[in-house]
Amino acid sequence: MGIAARVERFVAMGTRIELHVFGSGSADVMVAARRAIESVDDALTIHRPSPTTALNDELLAGHGVAIDDPVLIDALVAIDEAHALTLGLFDPAADRRFAGAGWGDLVFDRSTARIAATRPLALDFGGFGKGFALDRASAALRKAGVVCACLSAGESSIAVIGEHPLGGGWPFAIPDPSCTDAVLVEVELVDEALSISTTVGAGTQRPSARR
Repeated sequence: MGIAARVERFVAMGTRIELHVFGSGSADVMVAARRAIESVDDALTIHRPSPTTALNDELLAGHGVAIDDPVLIDALVAIDEAHALTLGLFDPAADRRFAGAGWGDLVFDRSTARIAATRPLALDFGGFGKGFALDRASAALRKAGVVCACLSAGESSIAVIGEHPLGGGWPFAIPDPSCTDAVLVEVELVDEALSISTTVGAGTQRPSARR
């Protein structure tokens, strides 16, 4: 007997998104998860007008600005925390166009959602946006009562809810960047997420994972 699954596929964040939800429940949960991802795309993209491009215009001009987009505010809070936890290694403000500029040149007041730069710089949320979007989609699914799901953004970012529908962890293999058709590592995830730079091309030279 097969296990009932609902699947949603669409393009967002510049990549292919897949949502696989198992078990019973309303079809509305798929809509909620998709909206969560698309709202992140709309707020964080730098490839079309967005709250982030508007923010970058102000930061490049040396102006402070109060953020009014709730998704962008949440992203900035998450980035501020990640920057501290990684001792500055994670830095979406680092850009070769602005030598030496980084998150440390920003003044971000969480209480007022106001941000300013002490020198010209711009933000590029890149891969962070995919993981952030999957986290928000997972939260929407959990809120709706989903206990088993697998979400992916391209082949580089994955989040799972609960155990695999057949029991145990969700198995994933990370390709070896130095050897075609070889596997670098195999993992099993339960209520976790995993991200690598990419699974093909030059980006595989430095795979990085989060759990």
